[in-house]
Amino acid sequence: MEFLSPKALAPFQERLLFQPELVYVLDKLLTMNRNKHLLIKGPVGCGQGIASREIANHTTTRNIIKISPSNFLFPSAGESVRALDGYLTQATGGLLYICDLDELFTSTFAFNILSYLNIAIEREGVTLLFTGEVGIDKINALNPDLYTKFLLAKVKNFTPDELVTIFFQELEIRDIKHKIKPKEVLNIISHLRTTGNLKNARLTRLLAEKAVLDKKLQEYTYLSKLSLEQSAKPYLRSLGESGFRDLDDLIGLSDIKRMVKLWMKNLALDDRRKILGINVEGMGQHMVFKGPAGTAKTTVARIISKILAETGIITSGHLVETSKTDLVGDSSEETTRKVTQMVRNALGGVLFIDEAYSLSSEPETRDQGKEAIDTLLKLMEDYRDDLVVIVAGYPLEMEQFLSSNPGLRGRFSRVLDFPAYNVEELVEILLYMTNQRGFLLADDVVSEIYSELSIAYHYPGFANARYIRNLLELAIIKQGSRLDVDATDDEVKTLTAADFLDQEFKTNKKY
Repeated sequence: MEFLSPKALAPFQERLLFQPELVYVLDKLLTMNRNKHLLIKGPVGCGQGIASREIANHTTTRNIIKISPSNFLFPSAGESVRALDGYLTQATGGLLYICDLDELFTSTFAFNILSYLNIAIEREGVTLLFTGEVGIDKINALNPDLYTKFLLAKVKNFTPDELVTIFFQELEIRDIKHKIKPKEVLNIISHLRTTGNLKNARLTRLLAEKAVLDKKLQEYTYLSKLSLEQSAKPYLRSLGESGFRDLDDLIGLSDIKRMVKLWMKNLALDDRRKILGINVEGMGQHMVFKGPAGTAKTTVARIISKILAETGIITSGHLVETSKTDLVGDSSEETTRKVTQMVRNALGGVLFIDEAYSLSSEPETRDQGKEAIDTLLKLMEDYRDDLVVIVAGYPLEMEQFLSSNPGLRGRFSRVLDFPAYNVEELVEILLYMTNQRGFLLADDVVSEIYSELSIAYHYPGFANARYIRNLLELAIIKQGSRLDVDATDDEVKTLTAADFLDQEFKTNKKY
């Protein structure tokens, strides 16, 4: 790979070497006589900050006011407009830079804000720069007149080879001597772990800054491959060992464990495939979990989100648990807003929708449920690089859910079938839960519980591990009813068969 030196290039072009459309539009923008306004559409870390500084350098004050919609969105449209007007006033003579514009469209006041901006944009001496991904197109949809007052530039994610060149640019700008080959940097960059908005050139620049700081602290003469590898350690993807250990610790679910490991192994090859020029775009990671109640679907979703984050597939790995009540509103507008907000909350992680079939199966909310599904499908496509959606529920109902919309089955290419636990596994779960709470079981408990579980296991709607948890909690309550305050420590720590099988409590158990 040829290293391209920035010194032969124009000032801002050298930093936007691989964003030719942005360079072209900036050149055009900076020669305009009228107000200069720009939309930059694309992922973060792709030159937006460089563009903002270059535009500001051509304004009267060279001042940049950088905000996101969260800085001016308030409970009412009036408050929101007044807050935004205040920022416009601060930016007079300079640049008002609104990043993460997508966030604006989670608000019911988006139309009001855009209408206000369509008037305020005529204010002399204020230059506007908006950046985002799906939000840019929504400006055109909601207020096409405002949209026409901006120039539009699109940016793209940098390839690993391009990030290598950017890394060497960062070293050259800092006048750092090194003995590192491009292939050595490529190997490190291909394993960097993105976190939140730390992506593309932002992450590469952070690596360069860390390497330079370490060099100064340790007084290296040259930056070497070994020193760079040491500096990169905090930012490298792991192999997901912690998440896989959690997966292996689960009782039963052998087929689920095997399928998750196979899937993750395949994902780990994607970096190599990209380097070899193989197109892996469009291979979705969204999943369907089908199985009876209490079969660890939510637990496995949490573990998968952890593994995906550890291996760098998604940026943060948090899990957002939601259901129909969190997604469906009283109107189409409210439903769209609620779904959009939940998706935004889950970006960088996993959105887990439990009992997802209820969005399409209940007549009284079917119209809004359909609206929720349609909005979700659109957002899954918009944010396909930084969002995993897992829908879960009973097997038959989930099949009906997938058939309720022509686009659903194609979005969820991975289906995991969670089996009911057998009696031996249920007893093992009881032992595990008891130990986790610090209790002991009397010698006769397991044999007695085994007999009861052998019957309860066959009841319709049996709740598997959830039933075991309820059973244990009832036993603890029963123990509390029979022990006095002067009971010995061993008596307090030990649960007996009577605690589990007492008829008074048994009648309250739900299989």
